[in-house]
Amino acid sequence: MTSRVALCPSCQALHTPEGIVLDEGRGYLTWPGGKIALSRTPMTLLARLLRSIGKPVRREVLHDEMYGLRPDGGPDQKVLDVHISHLRRRLRDANFPGEIRTHWARGYEL
Repeated sequence: MTSRVALCPSCQALHTPEGIVLDEGRGYLTWPGGKIALSRTPMTLLARLLRSIGKPVRREVLHDEMYGLRPDGGPDQKVLDVHISHLRRRLRDANFPGEIRTHWARGYEL
């Protein structure tokens, strides 16, 4: 996948040149030949990874994106690993044309 992602001003969906569309408002991820519905947490993770295609996103950044700056700090960061694992499985099972890679000590990358 390339590193260019555009935000559609009218529908507020993220679009890639490969035809991947992440519509957070409707809760769908579509690509040529596929479509899946995603709940809020996987949608938030995937949106952040799509905005940084080709570059690792630190775990702390993803955690903050999901839970914000809550006074209690949000759940343990291991919860993030579980969400990433579930998202990987959903994408793989749906034959999504990309994968989430782990970069040890650097984060996750799409």
